[in-house]
Amino acid sequence: MKFGPIKPGKPLLDQLEESNIEFDQLLQTALEVSASKPDVSPEDIGFPDSYLTLALYRLNSILSRIVELDQTRYNIFHEYLRTPKCYPREVVPGNRLSSVLNTAIELAQDGNTIGVGHFLRAIVNLTLDEPAGEYGDWALHNTF
Repeated sequence: MKFGPIKPGKPLLDQLEESNIEFDQLLQTALEVSASKPDVSPEDIGFPDSYLTLALYRLNSILSRIVELDQTRYNIFHEYLRTPKCYPREVVPGNRLSSVLNTAIELAQDGNTIGVGHFLRAIVNLTLDEPAGEYGDWALHNTF
């Protein structure tokens, strides 16, 4: 994957602004809803892609028309519910979210807005190259 401007360890919104990139309205709202400071090591340190994806799902984005999440069958969202909340400006991306956003930036080509479609396609593109993981054949990304 071509390396993009988003790196783990530095506040996400600051990095986007420095690169003259922004989220579309729905993706920005999802970030605001899910803003937190998790530490879910060894999987990811920092804000993972799954938190933003779950927030999009809960905001009834297009993802909710494609995928039905069964939270009773898999206990895969417990960390999301227990992470300490923070302001969106304090969100620091983890390795996986950085990879997803860098891929989304490539998909957006010359545009300066990352849309929900770019974000979801980036997850799918990265997931196709990953094993299914511990949750069976269904996965959007290893975090899920």
